[in-house]
Amino acid sequence: MKRVLVTWLASMLATSTVVGQGLPTSDLVEVTIADDQVSTIERLTNNDGYTSQPLYLASGNQLYYTQQVGELTQVLRFDRLTGQHQRVTNTETNLYSPTPHGANRFTAVSGDKQLLMQFDLDANTQTKATRQQMVGYHAWQDSGQGETLWMAVVEGTADNVQMNLYKQQTGSDQIEPVLNNVGRSLKPYNDDLYTIQDTHIVRIDKLGHVNPVAPMPTASTDFTIDSSGHIWAGSGVKLLRLYQGQWQVMANLETFATQQHLASISRLDLNNDRTHIVLVMNRVEVNSD
Repeated sequence: MKRVLVTWLASMLATSTVVGQGLPTSDLVEVTIADDQVSTIERLTNNDGYTSQPLYLASGNQLYYTQQVGELTQVLRFDRLTGQHQRVTNTETNLYSPTPHGANRFTAVSGDKQLLMQFDLDANTQTKATRQQMVGYHAWQDSGQGETLWMAVVEGTADNVQMNLYKQQTGSDQIEPVLNNVGRSLKPYNDDLYTIQDTHIVRIDKLGHVNPVAPMPTASTDFTIDSSGHIWAGSGVKLLRLYQGQWQVMANLETFATQQHLASISRLDLNNDRTHIVLVMNRVEVNSD
């Protein structure tokens, strides 16, 4: 059964162009935004394999991401001020979904049991962040009354596998069910959590009420929220923002994508200052004949 669940989770990551473990060949692209307009576009990686799941640190000048290194996926850190990419893990298991969690610390999903591990780069240690297994995606939220760990957990049977949302308070061993059949986006904003249920963005307030927000754009499975509460997503090679319930095109990256042999946007994150947005774009196989 675990093999079925892990295979399903890999399929959530994969797209039409796959390598090795069924993961997409993809790269990171960073877009600079000024006055809500795209000013520059820069390709950050050019890796022959899987590169994905970027998240900015609080400073907004660095981000963690996962990249295929040999047969495994590991965590790297990019520093925009120096332009340097640094590998920060060297584990014997695959790592996914690196998420900043304090100064020079992050959590990441590890191995076939999908354990959530906390990495302290200063102390060079890794410890379990929760006893929950089969964590697909996660997010941390500090509401001022303690920290909440949100987890999309892979569950079900061989013919009905899905991710269900759970939460756990820091210092408590109790893991509470919240919502069934959620997507991979878990985005805290103020006291609320935004996620995807079916094909719609929903907002879960501090009382646990689920409120519909908007349908996801066509062929989109990820979104992010900026510091002003605006929701951004990608659809094909277009960068979109939700305004008054409607998706507006903020940038069409078709020319850049064609020149760089890149295709659709699959993941994205925006820094706290709303000056940079990082995109994961799938690669297009170029025929060398």
